[in-house]
Amino acid sequence: MSEYQYYEFVAIDKPLTDRQIEAVRKFSSRADITPTHFVNEYNYGNFRGDEHEFLAKYFDAMVYVTNWGTRRFMFRIPKEFVDLREVKRYCPGYPVEAKTAGQNVIFDFVGESEEGGEWEEGSEWMRPLKPLREEMISGDRRVLYLAWLLLVQAGEVDDSDVEPPVPPGLGKLTKAQKKFVEFMRLDEDLVAAAVEGSGKMPAAEEGLGEWITKLPQAEKDRMLVAVCEGTDPHVGQRLLRQFRERASGRKTQDGSAETERTVGQLRQEAHTQHSRSRRKGKGNSRELDEEHEE
Repeated sequence: MSEYQYYEFVAIDKPLTDRQIEAVRKFSSRADITPTHFVNEYNYGNFRGDEHEFLAKYFDAMVYVTNWGTRRFMFRIPKEFVDLREVKRYCPGYPVEAKTAGQNVIFDFVGESEEGGEWEEGSEWMRPLKPLREEMISGDRRVLYLAWLLLVQAGEVDDSDVEPPVPPGLGKLTKAQKKFVEFMRLDEDLVAAAVEGSGKMPAAEEGLGEWITKLPQAEKDRMLVAVCEGTDPHVGQRLLRQFRERASGRKTQDGSAETERTVGQLRQEAHTQHSRSRRKGKGNSRELDEEHEE
């Protein structure tokens, strides 16, 4: 059986120039290349470029899917939206990394399946995962914590290690974050255990309109000009981030909680969650059997 590797790169903030498209074309004569996309399937060969270089120079996000079980999601965001010391607590190294590349930081998340993979179409993943990048720029750190859980699941951290700050809202993930859990095949019991240390996500819209009306007129004019001229693709996320920082009274992700929960305690809670789910499942099965007997 032939191999299957699916690569999809997307340019979000601005399209590629004709010269950049020409440079990208040198890496593949078969790929579907547009000013905003590079898509190719490999059945007998391999991608001839370097994924980090592609994101550093040309694109904003990448999805990689294979039929042997590897799934990879990468995206870059400007360094101004990243506290590298904070990020390193969630992304210490492979398979969950954060590396600087010029004026950007590239996040690289890799998931493997011990049972191997199956033949699947990789084209379904980019669209629902892409919003994770905007959420990060807006100050939402939940995807970083979910990525850190990959390290726990893969046994890459010790039981004695303490978890990083737990962002609020893990109990109510966005659609993109739920898709990330599915894409990375995160254990649902492990995610449920993590929720125990997470508070509620503050309503981002509460008071936002009033806050915007009080911004200096010169600042609002500058942002409107940037929107019209297309010079700042992150005006909306930038405003939301500033509002959250002001509302929380500190320049960090809104409401992340420092805990003293160890990885061992988290794994034990995940085991407890699994046992509860099994008991609940057996109970439902008995109820169905009884209904069938009646």
